[in-house]
Amino acid sequence: MKRASISLVVLFLSVLLIYVLLTLKKKAPDNLFCFRDVGTHHMPSYFNEINKNSSVGQSFVSNFDELFKISIFISKKNIEKDKELYFYLKSKKDSKDYIAFKKWKFSELLPKRSNFYQIPPDIISKKGFHFHVQIEPIRDSKGKEFYFYFESPETPQGKGIQLGVWNRKYYEALIKGKMFVNHKPVGGYLAFRTYNTWKGSFSEVIEVIVTRLEKDRFFFLVYILGIALIFSGIIVIKLKIKRMKKEEKYAS
Repeated sequence: MKRASISLVVLFLSVLLIYVLLTLKKKAPDNLFCFRDVGTHHMPSYFNEINKNSSVGQSFVSNFDELFKISIFISKKNIEKDKELYFYLKSKKDSKDYIAFKKWKFSELLPKRSNFYQIPPDIISKKGFHFHVQIEPIRDSKGKEFYFYFESPETPQGKGIQLGVWNRKYYEALIKGKMFVNHKPVGGYLAFRTYNTWKGSFSEVIEVIVTRLEKDRFFFLVYILGIALIFSGIIVIKLKIKRMKKEEKYAS
């Protein structure tokens, strides 16, 4: 009976692993080592609306190369679903060229429920959720300043997407950055996060992990807990198998 139970557990874990690998194969970038750099775990203090009279943006410095994703906390209350939201990413606020441009209808702005890049997973609250914008990885993004902003020139006031704002000074891994309304600096920071991937040798990957852990203790604790849970599960299964073999030996 115990052998059958253990076999079922092993079978379940194997099927789960295959499912996860197939899922990642369809959605993941070439290198699965992805992590959050700049960001906050706190809920936004208030919101700024994007409409025909108001664009909202944020500048920041990337601490690592291979910047490939930005998420922003949004609220979709009282919106006109057929209107469009535009996203622009530039190397600097005053730069004439865009690194990336994207647009969506308001109805297309949905939470990413299977976001394997982030630990812990995104929280969907009554206030809103983090909307993820993925771009082509920027290879040499380390130490460089970037500026992104959102606009919705056809949306009437009171019917636009609202971006969350975090008004405290403390912001994880944000070395330099300001929030902008209509491209003019204002107080507070957008409730945003940035994500990086990595392509390099094993030693380089370890070096990046250590650097990132030094910047965010919460990030470190989550990784340690995750590793501890994995090893605990392996140990428990091995102990059960060993105990089962002993009982079978004594029974015979």
